Amino acid sequence: MYTHRFFRHGSFHSTLRILSVAGGSILAGCQIISSPSPSPSPSPSLEDGTDDTYRRDHDRSGKFDQSSRNLPPTFNSILSNVSLSLDPNRTSLESTRSADDTKQTTSKSISNLGCSNNTVLATSLHQREITAVTRSGDGHITLYDFVIIGYGNAGQNALRVLQEQCPEAKVALVDPLRSPNKGKYKSKHINVDYYRDTVVEFDSSSKSFRLLTDTNSSAIGYKHGVLIATGARGAPPPLELFQEESLSRVLELRPTELSKNTKRPMMAPEKVRKAVAEAASKGAKVAILGSGWEALDLLLVAERACKSTKKRPTISFASPGIAWHILPPYLSAELRKKLSKREIDVQDRSFVRYVADSQQLNGQQIELHNAKTYDLLDTHRTVLDLLVVAPDSFGDKGTAALPTTDIPDRMKESSDGRPWYKTWSQMTTRSHAEPSTLVCFEDDGRIAVNTELSVASRIYAAGGCAKYPNTSTGHSCIAGEGSIDGSEAGRLAALNMSRDYRMASRASSHGFASSEPNIEEAYSFATNSLPVWRSDITSFPPANGDRTSDLGNIGIQALCVGKCDSERQSTRAFWWTNSSAQRKMNRFLKAEAENPQDIDADDYTDDAGGSGPDNVGDKEVSIRRRKSLLLSRHKTGRVKTRGLVNPIYGVGVVFYLDHCGLIQGIMTWGLPFADQPGGTINAELLKHMKYLIATNAGVSALDAEESHQLMNVALGRATQKLVSIAVKGQIFHMTGAWHGLDGHIEGFTTPLYRYTEVSNSRNKTVNVLKRKDGSGLGVLGEGLYARDDFILEEVMKNESVDHPSEQVDETPPSNIPTTMYPITVVPMAHLDESYGDKAISLETMQELNRYLAVQRRWEANENRARPGKEDALWLRPGDERRNTSGKQNVIDAYRQVMFSHRS
Repeated sequence: MYTHRFFRHGSFHSTLRILSVAGGSILAGCQIISSPSPSPSPSPSLEDGTDDTYRRDHDRSGKFDQSSRNLPPTFNSILSNVSLSLDPNRTSLESTRSADDTKQTTSKSISNLGCSNNTVLATSLHQREITAVTRSGDGHITLYDFVIIGYGNAGQNALRVLQEQCPEAKVALVDPLRSPNKGKYKSKHINVDYYRDTVVEFDSSSKSFRLLTDTNSSAIGYKHGVLIATGARGAPPPLELFQEESLSRVLELRPTELSKNTKRPMMAPEKVRKAVAEAASKGAKVAILGSGWEALDLLLVAERACKSTKKRPTISFASPGIAWHILPPYLSAELRKKLSKREIDVQDRSFVRYVADSQQLNGQQIELHNAKTYDLLDTHRTVLDLLVVAPDSFGDKGTAALPTTDIPDRMKESSDGRPWYKTWSQMTTRSHAEPSTLVCFEDDGRIAVNTELSVASRIYAAGGCAKYPNTSTGHSCIAGEGSIDGSEAGRLAALNMSRDYRMASRASSHGFASSEPNIEEAYSFATNSLPVWRSDITSFPPANGDRTSDLGNIGIQALCVGKCDSERQSTRAFWWTNSSAQRKMNRFLKAEAENPQDIDADDYTDDAGGSGPDNVGDKEVSIRRRKSLLLSRHKTGRVKTRGLVNPIYGVGVVFYLDHCGLIQGIMTWGLPFADQPGGTINAELLKHMKYLIATNAGVSALDAEESHQLMNVALGRATQKLVSIAVKGQIFHMTGAWHGLDGHIEGFTTPLYRYTEVSNSRNKTVNVLKRKDGSGLGVLGEGLYARDDFILEEVMKNESVDHPSEQVDETPPSNIPTTMYPITVVPMAHLDESYGDKAISLETMQELNRYLAVQRRWEANENRARPGKEDALWLRPGDERRNTSGKQNVIDAYRQVMFSHRS
């Protein structure tokens, strides 16, 4: 083999490599390589084991400022370890490959294929696999085989699958908050580049992305596929409700701003959880904003780490109770009582009116001002050290809109540091003449995908940022959410995304004449149409391998399958309550005192863990064994040492039914569903729950709607079956023994039946955000998807460029009636307050209209980032009258008209 350079132009040179092969054939390969250009300094390596989130760097902006404040000694050490996870000054690429490595890769790939009969195809394949650098305009595009945007549940599992299925493929991972820990990918498949950055523009035509910190117009591109897995987040906190000095003590569980625009520390959810535990252990007063499971988990983490009774954590939300949209009202009320007994400050039905900075004797703190939803005149003040904003982002309460720096020119002057939110469809649109390849929903900004999680050619989306058509329910459902469904969605998307790559690899290894089929069927996410949620693990990826949730410490052990929405669905539940079990225990103790018996529970237990008499259905002996077991545990004080003895309220199964009487979701409460926290879910239990939803418990839709008694009987039998499956093999699980559920179904005690109804007239619109720009609101297919947002800006810009010197003549032509022009009507009350009784000129009204137009666009921008049904936390400007009844509005209008002279 010999090499000959036959031309050179500028910074490019071309190399011709000629390889002599036995048999007289010649293989020539032409490679164009750019000369090495000065590249930004690489970012700090992660191999030293140092946590970037807690790395101390006093030059970074947006972290807790310690130089200007005197903090308490105990809390000072916490804040000194917290810094931004994303630094705009550091480079995005952690490791760069030189042109020499590219040459060696090409040479090696060609030499290894010299004996192949399909050298042309193999050479083409290996040339696609290498990382290439091409010039595009003023910048450059770094090409990869695959690009993954987002390193959450879906992104992590997708990367794992790609490394297994395509070990030699080059993968780029983009995430501003996460990066693999030390030694996690120390293997032969280490062809991964990590960008701790944010995507701000996606050009689908050139298959490239522009990153936030790349100032030299550089970008990254993909050849075979890209996976968008950026997840979902709640509504962004309104900045007008925060004093600027207080932002350094506010954390978001899922950040809603860019690092260069915010003064709040940005961390991944698992890092926020760790910071909350550390702050509480140092004596900090912590408050959590949110009513979902994640907010409750953070609250329990702070409560477990807190050592002072005067620094108990606080939780605040505007809904009637915690997990109000999932749990039945009576169960949510029991959960609140449980928290109150643990001396946790629960501020329910409370809006956040303002967050202020407070100068205290012991250092710098913040003040949280809350107002009750039913009494906005009364404000409650709470002094805090750390505030964590953790709104519920599951289901309809989440949005996939992302913050960007692409603020329209006419809006930049009034931005005041606010970000401009865009959906993925708006980020991919370059002009009004080129519609976006991606399509997003209007209500939450999620990407529309098919059942194969494909958006368009070589573009995939998975996780909380995407929706797919679910034929089982007839709705558009989220394409994988949480630890279970999100990971599965990432796996399926990676398999579909790498299909072409794997087929080409097989073709190169077997040749054209191979008898193996070269067509691979795509994987469908429709087989996972029912979402699954479990309470024993966190919904976000683990920190240091531990993802155990703290919900079990308070008595929450739940498994949800399907759509469990207590706000828009009625619930029918069968309960074995704690109070009933306590009364039964008291009767056992009383009978034992009157007639002492020395019965050993082990005498009735065989080696297999089951009871001999129970196996033949002896109900009497089963009761005796259960009584002996409970009494022995009570005497030895080991009642609470085996299993979850006292789940909140009791043990039961909750069924969620729609207005037609069809089962939409099932939740087991207090029942074991895994052998250990974080273990594999009981496959038989999960399969039977999905079967009940699919078959509606064996009851037709007409019978379920007309005969409630028939449906209740079927649900009761289904409950007994689920309980028997859950407690099977759990003979020493004290939950079953405590409630009399450790034997055969015939020996189960009678449960308590509870039913909650939802008003059909309001269940579809309760707490739904009313968007002013929605034309059709989904009726007849109108207003379903997000529209382009910059057409007017582009038209105005083009007009100014085409006619820069022309003066706009606003005088109406003489041959056109002036009444055809729109007449701006301004409320007189507003004009009187602003300008008084003096006359208003036309120029003043135009200026006022321009100001109002800008404010409305900012309002529309904030609404774009708000989910369709958000977790209510904030009392935004103008929301004071949202909770006012219609009758009161009529009375106020009457008084304003009739007694205007008194105002």
